[in-house]
Amino acid sequence: MIRKMSLFYSQTITKWKYNKNTPVFINNFMIAYKAKDSLFRKSEVPIIMSANEYIDLESALGRVWGDKDTLKLMLNLLLEGDEFDQLKNALEQQDYKTAEAYSHAIKGMAGNLSVDRLFEISTQLNDELKKGPPQAQTVQDYYDVADKTIEAVKETLETL
Repeated sequence: MIRKMSLFYSQTITKWKYNKNTPVFINNFMIAYKAKDSLFRKSEVPIIMSANEYIDLESALGRVWGDKDTLKLMLNLLLEGDEFDQLKNALEQQDYKTAEAYSHAIKGMAGNLSVDRLFEISTQLNDELKKGPPQAQTVQDYYDVADKTIEAVKETLETL
């Protein structure tokens, strides 16, 4: 089970970050799980209260078995990716098929990292893009939440 979960997280991360169509492989596919004697149970995950409302830090740490270094790495991948810019460009160019793909990617990253507000608005945007042009209010709400989420992630990285 441990190996299956490790592979799941490493595959998820390699899908997030591409460099000229070559996945970034970190630590031989074992980025999200460092060898440990046992898994963290929820009660063993260190609880760190976050002052922001954009990241469920307890849940995020639980997803990486309490490993703060792994969470930092994953949050940095979220910040370093070009998905936010690509989505904005696609929306500006009214390329809704491309925008749907990037909103789906952002939705997945946000969900995997317990960045709940970004996940919710990305899901709404993605659902609207599947049907055609999104509502202007949804797009504005997405931009507002994305900007605040990026700041929240930066603050969280400083406190981890």
